[in-house]
Amino acid sequence: MAEDKFSPSKDYLDTLKNMTALYSFWNELYFNNELVMPVITVRQDMRGRAYGWFVPHKVWTTGDDYEGSVEINICSQWLDRPLEEIAGTMLHEMCHHYAYVKGVKDTSRYGYYHNKDFKAIAERHGLKVENTGSYHGWCKTELTDESKTLLAKFVTRGRILYDLRRRNSPDWFGSDNGEEKVVRQTKPSSTRKLVCLNCGISVRATKDVYVLCGLCKARLVPANHD
Repeated sequence: MAEDKFSPSKDYLDTLKNMTALYSFWNELYFNNELVMPVITVRQDMRGRAYGWFVPHKVWTTGDDYEGSVEINICSQWLDRPLEEIAGTMLHEMCHHYAYVKGVKDTSRYGYYHNKDFKAIAERHGLKVENTGSYHGWCKTELTDESKTLLAKFVTRGRILYDLRRRNSPDWFGSDNGEEKVVRQTKPSSTRKLVCLNCGISVRATKDVYVLCGLCKARLVPANHD
């Protein structure tokens, strides 16, 4: 299958679509669909310190009667991580969303410190939690073995997390409209091996070159020379 042309707008929209599908997947499995879909964004963390974040304010509004929506962002520069890690980030931010809905104060220090209430919520919703022993508290999370197994159901539905830097990798999961996987096509190597037929010394070159052996002064020839 030929590689698709790079289409930034379409690829970004595909990313949002698949992030939304992942949110719905976890919401059904771990939150009994209690959570109302927030605005999900994908953009860069300019400081490069976060995998994602939850905005506990209804910052998205039309200014009319609509009361607004909170936001979950997944940081774009970390989309080259394994699927399980990105899915774990989404679930982590959904736990913050759950705490917000339930009126639980799960962080302090401007949202950086994750307290024991966050730990309790996360452990009830498919995450293992560690205390980093730092300013961030109980912030280090990853999927449990059970949630990793459940995540496989998300993959078999054909829905993926769209990652531009991995889109042609053999382990790309396809798209949610049933299209074929895009398989990376291995390009022929641009290097060639040259050997000395007298002493066996060899070198590699990226183009046709005339090379003399430093030991016996014979010309090196391609390794497949008869």
